Amino acid sequence: AKSMGYELLGDCQALMEHSLGERMQRVWYGKWGVVTVHKPFRYFYMFRNSLVLLRRSYMPFRWKIAQTIRLVKMFVLIGLLTDNRFSNLSMMLKGSFFGLLNNTKKRP
Repeated sequence: AKSMGYELLGDCQALMEHSLGERMQRVWYGKWGVVTVHKPFRYFYMFRNSLVLLRRSYMPFRWKIAQTIRLVKMFVLIGLLTDNRFSNLSMMLKGSFFGLLNNTKKRP
């Protein structure tokens, strides 16, 4: 929005209740850690939207690097170390495919 000339406004008094993900899961990746696990369809949109945004010229280069690292970590940790691996990996790969094609239609 800012790149299109819109002014950004905020309300510091506003409150919103929101939870990130469906649940937390402990995983071992050289040490014990906790990852947020979402429903598989959320991974489709995370990967698709991230790959679409990575191609946009107005996105900061530092964000692109950080987001790429985040996607790789998510693919490994969520796709390989959590329950429901097949569904999660499937949705990540489908989202990646749609993102690489710049296809922003709803998931199949």
